Amino acid sequence: MNGTAGQRWLLVAGYAAMIFVLSALPGESLPRVNVSDKLIHAAEFGLFAVLLCRALRAQFPQWRAASLVLLSVLIATAYGASDEAHQLLVSQRVSDFADLAADALGALLAAWGWGQGQPALALATVRPTSSRCPEWPRDLETLRTTKKSGAIRYPSSTRHPGDDANIHTRVLTVYN
Repeated sequence: MNGTAGQRWLLVAGYAAMIFVLSALPGESLPRVNVSDKLIHAAEFGLFAVLLCRALRAQFPQWRAASLVLLSVLIATAYGASDEAHQLLVSQRVSDFADLAADALGALLAAWGWGQGQPALALATVRPTSSRCPEWPRDLETLRTTKKSGAIRYPSSTRHPGDDANIHTRVLTVYN
């Protein structure tokens, strides 16, 4: 795990601990606000999901944004369920399925929004293995590890001497 990933996971752990501590407060010690508690749940777990997305991106840069979003939403929702179960043990607090639904919806919307801002990891086709052009990467993993950042561009519809068909490739975005 690199330094950035470790820092992001530390932030996730700290935020999860804060959620736990706030859930452990008895009902009478909570401040009264004129906002729906469902909105507070959605915002709280939306931020948690975004922190998870960022930590997962740093940990697994090769994963597609959609996979990171899905995993983040699942983790945030599972933590929301454990938070609701924890509230059963706290005086003057209740466990509410509507709170869990708000947690999940907030996580889903925030993670989806985060995912919309991420470049897609895309490579439609890879040039067929050929000894005639050894400088071309032969598989997706070689292509991913060729550069650490930036984009690798190969021409679309390029013919090499001795090839029987056009080669079609697209841009592969490699993350830091």
